[in-house]
Amino acid sequence: NVTYKSATRLIEETKYIHNKFKPNFFTFWDEVFTLHKKRLYEFCTKYKLSTSWRCDTRADIITDEIAVMMKDAGCKQMSIGVESGVDEILEYVGKGETTKQYLQAAGILNKNEIQWKAYCIVGFPRETKENMLETIKFVKGLKPYRITLSFFTPYYGTSLYQECFD
Repeated sequence: NVTYKSATRLIEETKYIHNKFKPNFFTFWDEVFTLHKKRLYEFCTKYKLSTSWRCDTRADIITDEIAVMMKDAGCKQMSIGVESGVDEILEYVGKGETTKQYLQAAGILNKNEIQWKAYCIVGFPRETKENMLETIKFVKGLKPYRITLSFFTPYYGTSLYQECFD
C-alpha cells in the first residue's frame, strides 16, 4: 500500500524548509508526482514560495493545461522515464506508454519552456543493437535538456528477472 502526502502537508514541509534553510531549488522525489491530479492542482494553487522546484512524471499525464499550471507554480524541471524509443520494447517491459505519448509530452514541455530530462534504459532482454540505436536517435529527437542512460538491471522477483535466469 502506498500513502501519499497531502498537498497541504507538502506545502507545510516546503515552507518550513524554505524558511529555515533557504534552498535554491526543491526536488520532489516521487516517481509520479503528477499522478493524483486533484492533489497536483491543490499543490500548484497553494505553492507560493519563491523557490523553484522539479519532479518526476509520466508522459501520459502531461497535458498543456498541466504543464502551464505547474510552470506558473514554479516548476522549472521534470523528468520522464522514457526507457525506450521502440514501441515493441515498451510493450514488452510493460511500460504502459508509447513513443507517440513521449513525442506529445516532449512537445508540450518544450513549447512551455520547461526543462525536462529523459531517463532511458538499454540492455533489456530481447533488445537488439538496432533497438538501442533507435532509442538513442528517438530520445535525442525529443530534445530533452538532459538524458540519463542506464543499463537494464533484472530485479529479483520480476518476470524479466526470471527470463534472464531461465
